[in-house]
Order: sequence, then structure tokens, then C-alpha cells
Amino acid sequence: YRLFTERAYVEELLENTVPEIQRTHLANVCLLLKSLGIENLIDFDFMDPPPQDNIQQSLYQLWVLGALDNFGSMTILGKKMVAFPLDPPLSKMIITGADLKCTQEVVTIAAMLSTPPVWFRPKERADEADAMREKFTAPESDHLTLLNVYNQWQQHKYSRIWATEHYLQHKALLKVREIRQQLCEIMEKVSAFLGFCVSSKSLVACVSSRECDLVSSRQSHSRPEFL
Repeated sequence: YRLFTERAYVEELLENTVPEIQRTHLANVCLLLKSLGIENLIDFDFMDPPPQDNIQQSLYQLWVLGALDNFGSMTILGKKMVAFPLDPPLSKMIITGADLKCTQEVVTIAAMLSTPPVWFRPKERADEADAMREKFTAPESDHLTLLNVYNQWQQHKYSRIWATEHYLQHKALLKVREIRQQLCEIMEKVSAFLGFCVSSKSLVACVSSRECDLVSSRQSHSRPEFL
């Protein structure tokens, strides 16, 4: 048995799957190639070349985040960002967290954003699940809501029973804990600050850094010389 008709197989399906590099965002790939000393990514000999627009958009995002200068070369910030196996906005958020002395909280948020959603919402108990989710809500930011979830799970000794009672996926939370530990190890290797935040304003400013640069750049209409 097949999950599609013969007509769909003949007329609609592609002969080969489109390579992932041609259908995903390339900012992390571009940052890695830049760190290896490859300057001209537009003419780089990819095995499956992605659209040039994708490369240019990714390079533009890296420039907006401060990872590249106006000539397309890596900045000091970019060299720090490449150490993290994350999307560049999350990498910058962690580095900003170290500068603002909010590393522990920001690493937790980055780990929560790097996994599938931790919530589960069964149809037969949707209202109850929504009410339970409200208990974690932080009015300042959805990021702080995720931080609340992890901190309370941690306070309850990473309990599976507690997670189930609060409509949280325990396996997803375990993955968050694993990623968080890996990020902390990277922070130790680069000798970054690993303390807790003393000001909620600093934390809000830090988690906002991944969006603020992009918004301000769109408003300014400026573009780097290498694009």
C-alpha cells in the first residue's frame, strides 16, 4: 500500500528530494564557512548550490547581528558566536547574556528554544492544560515563561510526575537539560561568565537582543558593502 495515488506519484512527486541546504536558512552554515577562511560564499563550489538569495539573506542577517563587518569579514563577536552550535541569534543572545551577567538564565532559554515545544495539550483536557500553562506565564516575555517552566521543573528535582501533572513533555525537558549542560561546557571553555542574573531588566534586555538588531536594521534600510 502507498500513501499517495499513482497519478500523484507520476505527476506531482519530485524525482529526487530537494537537498536540505537548498530549503533551509543558511546563517549558521555561512558563519561556519567564514570561520574557515572562505570569504566568497556567493561563488563557493557547493555540492548542491543553494539559491543565491538564501546566501545573501543569511549574510545580511549575520551582518545585522554584528557577526560580519561592512566588508563581509568576521568580527570579534562573530568569532565568539561560531563556538555555539545554535542559530546565530541564539548565539548572540548567550554572548550578550555573559556581558550582562545573566548567563545561567539565558543558557536555559536558549536550550528551551532549541527543542520542540515542551507543552502537550490533549483534546479532552485542553482547558485544563491551558489553565496549567497560564501558571507559568511571565507578562514580560514568552522567553521568561520558558525560563519559569525549566526553573520550576528543576526545583522539583526534574520529576517526571510533576511534568506530567503540569502537561509538560518530560522527554523534551530532558533534552533541554542535556543541551543546557553542553552550552555551559562551551561557556566554560571560552572562559565566559557563568553567574545568575541580579536584575530582571538586564535579562529582558538580553533576550530581546536577538530581535532588536533585526528590527532596527529593517527600519534603517542600510546594507553592507559586500551585498
